[in-house]
Amino acid sequence: MRYEIVAGSGRKPASKTKVVQTPEIKVFNTIRETSRLTGLSEKFLRNMHKENKLPGIYCGTRFMVNYPKLIKVMSEDGCE
Repeated sequence: MRYEIVAGSGRKPASKTKVVQTPEIKVFNTIRETSRLTGLSEKFLRNMHKENKLPGIYCGTRFMVNYPKLIKVMSEDGCE
């Protein structure tokens, strides 16, 4: 949990307030992260990658899935 320090006035000590953060969905995710986000199995995503149907790039030896393009591809194929 992250806190933001709010300056107090006068002699009172500073108080703490919670900062609510919404999780950001990254553009590029690993296959495992994409599996967790979409609910698709890792095996399915890896098979898509082998068939060159999974949008993404290599970062070194790791394949990074382009999440927005994957959603677009899946919706065009009727896999909603």
